[in-house]
Amino acid sequence: MSAKESNIGQFHFFHLLKGDKLIWAVVVLLDCSPLFLSIVQVVILAYIYGNGNTLSFLLNHLAHLLIGFFLIFAVSKIPYNYFKGLSVLALPLVVILLVYTLFQGTTIDGANASRWIKIPLINKTFQTSTAAAVILMVFVARYYLK
Repeated sequence: MSAKESNIGQFHFFHLLKGDKLIWAVVVLLDCSPLFLSIVQVVILAYIYGNGNTLSFLLNHLAHLLIGFFLIFAVSKIPYNYFKGLSVLALPLVVILLVYTLFQGTTIDGANASRWIKIPLINKTFQTSTAAAVILMVFVARYYLK
């Protein structure tokens, strides 16, 4: 039996990944390293805020990692040409969000975290300058392509 015949009926996740496998490996390594490095901080947070329950903090971190991997995977399936037009549409939106953040920044645990805005439906905070940096990079790359 050949190697090709033995793989029939098996699902290989790596066939779904497009692009350089080394870049995917670096993304996984960089995303998972804080999980191992922050175990001490999770224990401290669990005893301060969670009555010693570290599992909820680890599961929350793992859920964020899985959502991030899914978003990276989904965005990698979009042809790069679409991002050129999207950057033109998103740039004014990001400027409006940055101005909104300037005047309506939230306070988090007593610290003046005016760089963040709260997303009302999911009760999470969002840093608009990060989105602005990504969209600005795509817009400038689009500009230099012309």
